[in-house]
Amino acid sequence: DLVLSGGEPTLFVDLSLLFGITISWTSDASGFSLQVSSDLKQWTNLAGPVSGAGSLKVDFGPARQFLRLAR
Repeated sequence: DLVLSGGEPTLFVDLSLLFGITISWTSDASGFSLQVSSDLKQWTNLAGPVSGAGSLKVDFGPARQFLRLAR
């Protein structure tokens, strides 16, 4: 498991080779959206804006993907 925090809501990343990635966040993430990008230039909402703690499963794909929790 990977935990990312730095003054913003905490993100938890759980990686499973069989089941993909599960991203979860703490209750202080209200108003943030989970976003995905393939090039770090254009971002698309996967979930959000969220209204508290939650999680989302992200399947593996053939292309590289970047995830972020943003306002």
